Amino acid sequence: MKPGSETRAGLMCWAICVLAACGAPAQVQNPGFETAGTNSSAAANWTVTQASGGPVYAVRTNDNPHAGSFNYEVRLASTGAGPLVEFAQTGVPVIGGATYTFSFYADRLTGSAGDSDQYNIQWFNTNSVSVGQTGYTGYTPGTNVYAQTRVNGLAAPPTAATASIFFHNAGAASLSQSATLDFDDVSLTTTNVGVGPTNQFQIAVVPGVGISWFASNNVSYQIQWATNLSTNTVWNNLGNPIAGNGGSNTVFDPAGPPHNFYQVLSVQ
Repeated sequence: MKPGSETRAGLMCWAICVLAACGAPAQVQNPGFETAGTNSSAAANWTVTQASGGPVYAVRTNDNPHAGSFNYEVRLASTGAGPLVEFAQTGVPVIGGATYTFSFYADRLTGSAGDSDQYNIQWFNTNSVSVGQTGYTGYTPGTNVYAQTRVNGLAAPPTAATASIFFHNAGAASLSQSATLDFDDVSLTTTNVGVGPTNQFQIAVVPGVGISWFASNNVSYQIQWATNLSTNTVWNNLGNPIAGNGGSNTVFDPAGPPHNFYQVLSVQ
């Protein structure tokens, strides 16, 4: 016998949480690079995932902001091999099945040559397993002026829970060519949830109980309820056995009294 943990919560509370999640846009942290990381040249929430091939860097700076006081700058120069700099933000919360717009501003400074500039958005499920991506996609920065890249209609896979945003910049394998690019104001937002009557539903106040337990993968579990606890307690099955998912299983019981106590049995 494996007793389960009992979490008492009204279904109204649960429904409100669902509604709030459906209306929540993805939130890129530090989108304008205004907040420093471990030092003033690092941007909080952003990491450099690749840097190779020559005198290269990716730094937070205040020399050319599009808005606010800071921007992010990538420098590509070669010692013979092709230089490469990639920076990213991971763990951006998203809603599976929602449609997103990805936007950012990029400025390719005067004298830049030979660079190839791409973005990639990867989608991950709750187990941090990739469930899709846009692939590395080229875009055109402004020429010594910020230009917006705006990508509409990005559909998050139904199982997506987070997104990772990658900016991938490769330079020429030539000592005579280099490039400097500035970035600012990155966003990943959804506009098709939480607005309009198709996303509204009424919430009924129905008291209930949520029974949660860690469920081993492919093991069957039977939830039972009782009116009281004594040496003669009579346990009654709540629904049919449920197969474990290898994580936390939760079952809601809206019945209320006399469903006063619960237990979870593994069915071997």
